[in-house]
Amino acid sequence: MASSWSTFLFEVANFVLLVGVLSWLFFKPVRSFVERREQEFAQQREQAEALRASASAELEDAHIVRQQANDLLVEQQRALEEHRQRELERVAAEIHKLEEAAHARVERELEAKRRSLRQAWSHDVVTWTTELTQRLLQRIHGPELHRALVLRACEELTVLRNREEIVDPVFELAQPLDDDEQERLAASAGIPRGRLVLRDVPQLIAGLRMVSAQGTIDASARGIAGHVERELSARMAIGEAEHVEAP
Repeated sequence: MASSWSTFLFEVANFVLLVGVLSWLFFKPVRSFVERREQEFAQQREQAEALRASASAELEDAHIVRQQANDLLVEQQRALEEHRQRELERVAAEIHKLEEAAHARVERELEAKRRSLRQAWSHDVVTWTTELTQRLLQRIHGPELHRALVLRACEELTVLRNREEIVDPVFELAQPLDDDEQERLAASAGIPRGRLVLRDVPQLIAGLRMVSAQGTIDASARGIAGHVERELSARMAIGEAEHVEAP
């Protein structure tokens, strides 16, 4: 029984000794290996964390860059749209100016044509009226018309002589005067009958025309037609001016 306990204790001691030797020989390197591996794992984890942080930072930077690129693209698109809108407005304004200029040019051309037509019409009216007046006076030409025009000339001569002396008058006659008409004419002019200067001008149709330094008295049928022509031309000119000034 005692030897059994001795053997048991001896085996236990051998086991403990074996464990101690094995621990001293193997456990310490294993523990060192494990510690190294843990350090390596820790370093790897730190590197992985650093890489992940770097990747996150780069990803954030990429997101910022992409956002900046999007903002720049939006800004460029807005600027491009504003430029396009300004160009459209400029082109529209140019087209409007061209349309206004073309409209004004057309209006000026139409007004010039209308004015030309009115002037031509006015000239034709004056010409026709003058010719009609002359033909009318030629048709009614006779002693009564001639005498009436001579008497009218005598009245105007009297008015002129009362204002000033008539010097060297020359009388142009459509037809010869009788003695009574010559006497009346000399008395109206304030000169002797023998000093009357008479010239035949058949183109006057009827009546007479006096020319002197003091002026001209035209009491002839042709003078009446000329007066009608001048009066009508003046009235046409006034009407044209009023038409131009009208808005």
